[in-house]
Amino acid sequence: MATTLIDAVVEHVRRVAGEVSGRPAVIGLQGLQGIGKTTLTTALAELASPRVLVFSIDDLYLDQTGLAAVRERHAGNGLYVNRGAAGTHEVARLVAILEDVRAGRPTEIPQYDKSLHGGAGDRLPRSAWRRVDGPYDAVVLEGWNVGFRAVGAAAAEAAWAAAPADSALRRFTAADVVAADAELAAYEAVWQAFDGFVQLDAEDVGYVYAWRLQQEQALRARTGRGMTDEQVARFVDTYMPAYALYQAAVRRGLWTDRPGRQLRVVVGRDRRVVGVTRI
Repeated sequence: MATTLIDAVVEHVRRVAGEVSGRPAVIGLQGLQGIGKTTLTTALAELASPRVLVFSIDDLYLDQTGLAAVRERHAGNGLYVNRGAAGTHEVARLVAILEDVRAGRPTEIPQYDKSLHGGAGDRLPRSAWRRVDGPYDAVVLEGWNVGFRAVGAAAAEAAWAAAPADSALRRFTAADVVAADAELAAYEAVWQAFDGFVQLDAEDVGYVYAWRLQQEQALRARTGRGMTDEQVARFVDTYMPAYALYQAAVRRGLWTDRPGRQLRVVVGRDRRVVGVTRI
């Protein structure tokens, strides 16, 4: 078993890239916030072979005008007080970027600065976007909700009703959860492009609170901007219902017809690997 998260994922990316011919392999990477995706993806992007393009679904967050429109559409829904929930990304542009890379065309990837507006974040001007041009052997799309699939209104409401009163789901209304699930259906067009998948999981999803706090403290130290510790806790609260609804399905695997194409890496609180499973 690979002893580090980086070792395990690099080996898997190389394996999937070697099984796809004639174009770059597209690999989704879902990881809990703060689990170490930035360190990992930096290592992937620096590989000489295979040549890997790595970018984050976070860079596809809507700008402040777009996010305001989403909040208005979901007025009163506590899951939409900040970015993060399904519907706060520009999915059509994300699909177009993946299509460009698969076809070997140059493309532009938006850039998002999470430290702006007191930690609310905003998309940078187009002049600051990332211009990429292959050839690539693989493209890795990473993000906290990559691969999450809508369960439908009935299942979402049933999960909410069955959840303990003090659980993450019950911090919001059933209507809030159902509305966010409906927005998630649009992301299926992205997940359908994947040739392989990686899940970075934890022994306890609750580690996210401490990990995300570490991230924001580092951001404040680096830029002088960002959320307070209290704001971070409230921010993470809005992500936890999605983990409760969708994380288990990702653990079981996105597909049943592509054996060996999904890798699950589980870490402890210290982010050390405690288990690796190929599905």
